Parts: sequence; structure tokens; C-alpha cells
Amino acid sequence: MTETVESRALDRRAGRREALIVLGGVVAVPLLLSVGFNSWSAPDDEAYVRMAFATVSGQTVAIVTVIGSFVSHIVRRSPPVAIAISGALAAVVSAAALSTIGTAAQWALRGISSN
Repeated sequence: MTETVESRALDRRAGRREALIVLGGVVAVPLLLSVGFNSWSAPDDEAYVRMAFATVSGQTVAIVTVIGSFVSHIVRRSPPVAIAISGALAAVVSAAALSTIGTAAQWALRGISSN
């Protein structure tokens, strides 16, 4: 009886830890990179490149985080529902991140060509 209660408690802690890692990798790291490398005045060519690379780096971290979470669910043999949710999250975040990377590239090229 105590083994099941302890294993459930460990599963909950692991789930919370994984949720924090995913939240940090998908929201916090890209946001911090974007704010950290932002141009707080009129951007020049170097600022456009720096901001574009920060965006690409942040979105790459987001993609790697959700794919890592998905693989982790598969390796740990989580319930099929958890694997499906993790896979759907990975697909949505990856698609949005790739779109953001494309938009950042276009924005940087437009900014550089206007200077």
C-alpha cells in the first residue's frame, strides 16, 4: 500500500518538474533572450542581426524542450494519453516556433535593407 502512495507522490513531483522545465524552455528562455538582446533605441544593422539571432536561439530552445519532453514520455512509458498530449504540444510549439523563426528572418532582412 505504501509503495503505491510513494510512487504516486514521486510521479506528481516528476510531472511538476517536467512542467516547469517545459514552461521555462518554451516561455522564459525565449522571452529572456528577446529582452536581453533587444535594441532599446533605433536599431542599426547589427541590432537587427542580433535580435534575429536571439529570436532564432530562443525558438530553437523551445523546439528542443518540447521534443525532449515528448521523447521523455515515450522512454518512461507514460500512459498513452500523456504521450499524445506531449506529442500534440510538441507539434503545436514546433510549428509556431518555425513560423516565428521565418518571420524574424523576414523582419531582419527588411530592417537591414531599409538602413
